[in-house]
Amino acid sequence: MLTVSEVDEFHNQGFLFVDHPVLSVADVLGARQVLDALFETWLQLPRRFAPGADPLNATHPTVSEIKWPMALAPELARIGLVADCRAVASELLALKRVWCHFDHAIYKSPGSEAVGWHQDRALSPTGLLERAVHFWIPLHDVAPDRGGMMFVPLSQVSEVLPHELAERSNGVKTKAVRPETAIVGITKALPLGGFSIHGPRTLHSSAANNGADVRKAWILQFGVGPWAAVRHFSIRPLSFGLGLWHAN
Repeated sequence: MLTVSEVDEFHNQGFLFVDHPVLSVADVLGARQVLDALFETWLQLPRRFAPGADPLNATHPTVSEIKWPMALAPELARIGLVADCRAVASELLALKRVWCHFDHAIYKSPGSEAVGWHQDRALSPTGLLERAVHFWIPLHDVAPDRGGMMFVPLSQVSEVLPHELAERSNGVKTKAVRPETAIVGITKALPLGGFSIHGPRTLHSSAANNGADVRKAWILQFGVGPWAAVRHFSIRPLSFGLGLWHAN
């Protein structure tokens, strides 16, 4: 699905914007329909799936997340774009089989602030797989000022930077690079059917949503198979990501 030059760019830069439609638009719209339905029940979801959800507070925060939506709506796993992303990840990692070890959906309301710069490798208390590819799939056309992704070139070759634990306005904890760190990233507009990909150590963020509509995205993370993960961490694979909020 990717050209040779796109594969080279991903490995050289640590990220890639696929800024032309590659994924089936029908698949993306189908996923959005399922995810929209899940977010309609967001306040009633268990906290492990919907961090920050409070049934006693009828309002959503400016940034809402659902972890493991494929566990809540198994039909998502059968949508063709999942197989397409798996094939891309397999190609980039030079592995015959890869495992989707985490997925989450993030909806950013108009006026929501930028997400702090971070490396996904630093966000999990257990650590993420080093050989992994993370897909950020917009569920509509996304301009940079609507909350698009931003990446720092070549940051994937550096060590994990110091991150500080912070509490957002909705009480959910997250980590980000120290705010005094001066960081300049690259961003691009993405159309429906496009996506971005990056590695666990790639420094990234997402811009503030200055548009008039909710910015919707589905994130899929693929890596080595679950048994390799168990051998690597000596833990159950489903413990990935517990306790911290992955915000993009």
